[in-house]
Order: sequence, then structure tokens, then C-alpha cells
Amino acid sequence: MVIRNLVIICLPVICLHVSCQAWGKFWLAPAITGAERLWGGAGDQIKITGNGFGSIPGDLSVFFNGKAGQVNAATPSEIEVIVPEGATSGKIRVQASNGSEAISDFDFRINKYFLYVTSSTHLHGFNFNQTNGSLTPLPGMPLVTTSATGSIVAAFEYKYLYTTSFSGNHVGAFQIDRVTGTVTVLPTSPEAVGTGPGYLCIDSKSRYLYVANGSTAQIHGFSIDANSGDLTALPGSAYAAPSQTLGIAIDPTDSYVFAAIELGDAVRSYTVQANGSLVAGASYPSGDATRGLVIHPTSPYIYTTSTTSTNVHAYRYSGSVLTSLTLGIFPINIGVYAPWLHIDRTGKFLYIASQNATMGIFGFHVDTATGALTAISGSPFAAGAYESRGLLIDPYNKFLFSARSTTAEIKVFSFVGDGSLAELAGGIYSVGTTPQRFLVVSAQQ
Repeated sequence: MVIRNLVIICLPVICLHVSCQAWGKFWLAPAITGAERLWGGAGDQIKITGNGFGSIPGDLSVFFNGKAGQVNAATPSEIEVIVPEGATSGKIRVQASNGSEAISDFDFRINKYFLYVTSSTHLHGFNFNQTNGSLTPLPGMPLVTTSATGSIVAAFEYKYLYTTSFSGNHVGAFQIDRVTGTVTVLPTSPEAVGTGPGYLCIDSKSRYLYVANGSTAQIHGFSIDANSGDLTALPGSAYAAPSQTLGIAIDPTDSYVFAAIELGDAVRSYTVQANGSLVAGASYPSGDATRGLVIHPTSPYIYTTSTTSTNVHAYRYSGSVLTSLTLGIFPINIGVYAPWLHIDRTGKFLYIASQNATMGIFGFHVDTATGALTAISGSPFAAGAYESRGLLIDPYNKFLFSARSTTAEIKVFSFVGDGSLAELAGGIYSVGTTPQRFLVVSAQQ
């Protein structure tokens, strides 16, 4: 048999393969189907879902209403991106390097931040610029009230706000307008809580509010109504303490409450029951009149300060059982009365406010493995400038707020390097009356 007219066709397989691989990064035009949540603030990492994204972060651009974010990771069906500073609410746009793009059919809402400050006669409110740390007073604020002179917490994603009045012997309850930031007193406010309420804590799910009484040996507990913000006494409340209680905090698992017992020179532990009620555990002596108390957000450590000494104590907890830490460094004598503590949300830094104008704010690195503290370079900060009371770090660890009681001012610091503080230029704001405690609220806009 003779084969005639045989034609051999050679295909450029290698070239075709390369071409397909290059183009195959975006075999499909990108499409956006959703996001893990439809709101956020600058610095938040957001997951965007869809298809046709490819797997190379550098080949993708993501825009929040026209402002480019930083793409950290990508798969064909998911992008992880940082919300950029200066972004405004609007559509999300994903653009591939080949020019194809997709626009979301939903709006991504950029959070707005409010700062609230309690004082001796008012509840102050400010717009907080997360980019530069500046504060501008909210309309209708400050609110004249005897219900906002001490501690302050918020519930249900900042829908409700609660404060203590030491002299008024009650807890004030407020509702936050999440668009304007203004607050209104709830109809059932205030709630009587015995004598001298000082500090508050709230569980992570906004179910329960606990109040430490500074003049009586009690802790009051309340359930919180999600629809109205009203408080209802928990079964068995108030709960006995060895003596007057001051600092109070709940652990990250919402399983244990720890209270600073001032006259008992101790920390008392409580176990949270399924209905929110408290069962008292043991008291753990410190040797000092314990006042300030803070729980590490990720590791099982508690730090305390005193009203009568200049010592900082540390404990490790396992369940409701505490063990004093020494590590060859505790108690740490900082040489000045400094009862107010604050730890950042990552657990890397601990700050202690001094009431002595010559000392300023003490800063420590936290060893999350051992609980040890080492002084941050330059600590104490703003020494010789002023005394400080309440402290607060904003949600993105960019700014620290300090209450200056003698001059009735708020002072703003920015973070420089690894935990060091620098006074923010122009970052002093008068509040007219003695400022006490802070709360930053993230409101969806």
C-alpha cells in the first residue's frame, strides 16, 4: 500500500504551553461573590470571595471605592487584602494584571471611630481620626451626667455604653447613635449598685456586666438585654468579696472573673456559671493594697498594681487558681504610685500610668511565654510633664490616650518603634473637668 499526500503538522507545543500558563493565571475573568464581612476600618485584613482571581498576589489590585489596598494572599477563589487608610465606603473593585476586572454588587462600609471619656460631671465624645490621631468634639457632647464619672464599657458591637458613678452609687446606661456618635440615656438608667461602684467588665459576647464596688465588699452582676440595653440582676447578685473591690476583669474565655481586693491585699477569683452568676474561689495575697488589674489577652497572666505601694505584681492562672510569678523580677518596684494599667490587644506591651507628674507613663515589653516584663526603651515617657490616670490604646495600636487629671486634658501619644511613645504634635484636648477613663467605639458607617 502506498500512502500519498502525507502531511505532517508540527504544533508549537512548548510555545502554546507557555502561553496557556501565562494566560491561565486569569483563565476566567475575575468575579466577586462576597466578603467575610461588609464593613471594616483602615488596617483590617478582609477576605474577598469569588472566582478567577489566580494565585499570585502581585498580579491583583484591589480598590475600596477607588483606594488601593495591599493584597497579602490569593487563591483562585479568595483574596486577603488590607483596607487602606483614607478609604471611603463604596464598591470593591478587583483588577487583574491582564486588565480584566470585577466590581462588587455590594457596598463595603468603612468604620468611623468615636472616643468617649468619662469625667467628674460629663460624658465627653469625640470623632477619632484613626489616620492622624486627632479628635474633634461630637455634636451634642459633652453630656452632663452624674452617671459617667468612672469606668466605661460597651456592649453588642458598641450599641450600648455603660459607666459607673462612684458618688452616685449607680451604673449609667446609654445608647450610641452609630452614625453621629451621640449618646442618649436609656429610659431605665441609672441602675443602683450599692456603695461606691468603680470598675466594670463585660464578657466578650455582651451577655453579662460585672461591677466592682469600691466601698463595699461586693460584686454586682447583670444580664444585658440585646434589644433594649436594660440590665437585670443575675441570680445571687451581689456576690460577696473579702473587702472592698476595685479593679475587675474577665478572662478571654469568659470563664473566670478576677477582682482586686484593696483592703485584703489580694486578688480574688470567681468562676462564671452558665447563667452568668459567680461562684467565689480563693483569694491570693499580694502583700499590697491591690487596685489596678489587667488580664493578658492571649496568655494566662494577670498584672496588678497597688494604692499603697509602688510594686507591680504578676500571676499565672490555670482556671480559677492563681500562682504568683517571681522570675527573679517580680514584684517590680517602679518607684511611684501608679495604679492604672493597660495592655495592648496583641499582648506585646503593658503600660502603667503614674499619678506623679515627674514620672509619666511606664512601658514594658511582655514575654508571652513567661509573663516577664522588661522596660521599653525610653520608659517612663513624658517624665516631668504631667501625671496620668486612665490609659487606652486604639484598636490598631497606633495611638495611646492618657487622662491628665490636674489640667483636665486628654493627651495623645503615637507609637514609635517597638512600643516607645512620642507625644503627638497638637495632641492635647481640654475636657473641662477631671477625665477618668476612655473607650474607643468602632461604628459602621
